[in-house]
Amino acid sequence: AYQEGGWVSVDRVREFRKKALRSVMTDLRELQSQGYVEIDQDRKRVRLGSRVPFEIDYESFFKDLAER
Repeated sequence: AYQEGGWVSVDRVREFRKKALRSVMTDLRELQSQGYVEIDQDRKRVRLGSRVPFEIDYESFFKDLAER
């Protein structure tokens, strides 16, 4: 994400999550409503939101993501 100006394509998130695009967008919208991510206007890219640096344990976050 940092190499791309903080933005990551939704397709890359979908590939990582191994979910259908619709369920990924549902997950991302929920995270956006809580301030954890920001989705661009075209809904094709996502970046970390303002709450992330303060509240996420990155190791646990990615471990949980990988197990789902």
